Amino acid sequence: MRTKKTVLVLGLVAALAALAACAAPAQEPVIPAPTAAAPEVAPAPASQPAPVAPTPAPVVPSPAVATGPVTATPLIVSYDGDMVSIPLSAVAEVVNAEFGISVDERSLDFMAYIFDGRLYVRASACPPCASLAYTLDGDELLCEACDSRFDVVTGEGSEGACVDYPKASVPYEVDGDRVVMRIADLVRAWDETEFEGTAPLPEKVFLAVEEPVEPASRPSCCG
Repeated sequence: MRTKKTVLVLGLVAALAALAACAAPAQEPVIPAPTAAAPEVAPAPASQPAPVAPTPAPVVPSPAVATGPVTATPLIVSYDGDMVSIPLSAVAEVVNAEFGISVDERSLDFMAYIFDGRLYVRASACPPCASLAYTLDGDELLCEACDSRFDVVTGEGSEGACVDYPKASVPYEVDGDRVVMRIADLVRAWDETEFEGTAPLPEKVFLAVEEPVEPASRPSCCG
């Protein structure tokens, strides 16, 4: 009898448990809330080297500026066929140079000088005073014999007894460190200066001269 009661009690307990389970609301599965994603951070740029300051250009000393008259320094001429040349660096160093050539037994002299950053080559002829040397005095060429003055750019005379003999220029080309000139151009510049800027005289000038006529001698029979 006790066994049946026990079974009955257990059955009631099971039924009550089943009823309680049906009455309780079903629980939804718990879904974990999404975790907020950390904001994307741009990768730090690679450290760049500090800009390198440009290397300053080497300082080139400016050539000395002549503050007074500069006398001419003789230079040696190099011959090459119908061309002659002088060193450009030598002219730049001395500022005022002179050189001569020999053509057909003629000795011709010239000047080469630097003024305002430019090279000039001119004939050194000064017929009235026979001077061949010129001093570079500021913006003028000074004849060392008669003190006549000439413009360094144009070669025209400005003062003195020889102003009517402008110094003709010589065309040239620069090849490396050489100032190259044609002998024919040098001769032409010399002749233009020697003959007052006119065309060179002919090589030979023939003058008609009447020979003196001796008086006819009388024959001895008519004396």
